[in-house]
Amino acid sequence: LKFNFPNLITDKKPQISLFRNFSAPINIIRNVSAKQNLFQIKHECDLFNKWDAAQKLYMLAIIETKKSKQEKFIEFLVDEKGKFYFIEMNTRIQVEHAVTEEVTGIDLIKEQIQIASGQRLSFSQKDISLNRHAIECRICAENPAKGFIPSPGTIDLYYAPGGHGVRVDSHAYGGYTVSPHYDSMICKLITYGRTRKIALDRMYRALSEYIIRGIDTNIDFLKAVILDPAFRQGEATTSYIEEFLSRAPKDLLENPVKESVK
Repeated sequence: LKFNFPNLITDKKPQISLFRNFSAPINIIRNVSAKQNLFQIKHECDLFNKWDAAQKLYMLAIIETKKSKQEKFIEFLVDEKGKFYFIEMNTRIQVEHAVTEEVTGIDLIKEQIQIASGQRLSFSQKDISLNRHAIECRICAENPAKGFIPSPGTIDLYYAPGGHGVRVDSHAYGGYTVSPHYDSMICKLITYGRTRKIALDRMYRALSEYIIRGIDTNIDFLKAVILDPAFRQGEATTSYIEEFLSRAPKDLLENPVKESVK
């Protein structure tokens, strides 16, 4: 199900991961507000839920999931007045699942397979403990300076970041050819930490260490976003990228930010 709200000034975009097999539905909420060209480029899973409507979202999610035993992902829009609007429900794993895994320690892919094979979930709602913050960036083969146009081609050099609190989900490697026929995302870069600031600082470091040559990527653009005060203060909405580009220096995309995180 999908509903469009053309006149809605959207604020946040919460998403619920919902599991159900032979017991009560289990939920985890995350924020996927920051987007570009209709696709999210950053995803977060917070230590603390900031939406007062969380319980209402959960109750609606339960209604939608009672008909079957499987993993579901339900998305909403929340406006500046705190009103929420149902968008869609997907009965498949989502790109954003990594942030939920890093915050909860639950392997969502494994649980989905177990449900499909008729097994019970290995956890219950009371077992879920949100003990850290996680953030995910989509690394895409595209050129931000040219309207984020896709940049297919062969990767000449590929070096992925690592270290504590860094996760790289990617199929790319040196010599890999990025096809022009599919989505331009070539990696999901995830960082996590005890606080949001730690997760953000680790993300900036990881982005700075990431080397992909031979094609254009949005890595430097993501670094600029990570340093943006509005984003770091948690003020990003579904219109954030457009707002950021409107106030960013004209040469930002041609001359990436070099300063360190303060």
